[in-house]
Amino acid sequence: NEIMTEIALEMEGKRDKSLKRRVFGIGPRLGSLPKSDVIHPFSPFARVVTTLSGLFLFYTALVTPFVIGFFWDEEPCYRLPILEFDMTVDSFFIAEIIFTFNLGVFDKGVYVHQYPLVAKRYLRGMFIFDVITSIPVSYVEYFAIATCSQEGQAG
Repeated sequence: NEIMTEIALEMEGKRDKSLKRRVFGIGPRLGSLPKSDVIHPFSPFARVVTTLSGLFLFYTALVTPFVIGFFWDEEPCYRLPILEFDMTVDSFFIAEIIFTFNLGVFDKGVYVHQYPLVAKRYLRGMFIFDVITSIPVSYVEYFAIATCSQEGQAG
């Protein structure tokens, strides 16, 4: 009878169609997927975030040298046509810091999914680098340009 109960529970787990489990990988053990209290690194959501991060990093690496090289001598209140997109990219990188705090990790082949351990590992690892490289320069530029516009209207 215990075996039948265990089999029934396992079958019920395999039918788990919750959004958290399917999209984020969060939930009880399910087939080959381990139990996860945070976003699983192989979940569809994590893969989309990682792909977007790679694309935005590529964009930044490609565009920044051109902006510095060709627009360095523009007026201080000059507005680049890519400013809004740069603000979106900066916002994404800030959100990615929060995402990384909630992303499970593999440590020497063992899946770590307890939030305190994941957060501690991130804080001791790449957190400072991520914060420094995610400073939203485009927002500073946006508000500087807005100040120029206000000063122009006041004068």
